[in-house]
Amino acid sequence: AEKKVGRIMDDWLSNIAAITEMAVRGELRTF
Repeated sequence: AEKKVGRIMDDWLSNIAAITEMAVRGELRTF
């Protein structure tokens, strides 16, 4: 269970990083 949670957290962090990068580039208008 702990490994699965870690995996989800890694994916979540990756998504946050990607969204933040898009926001910094001003490409967040899709939301």
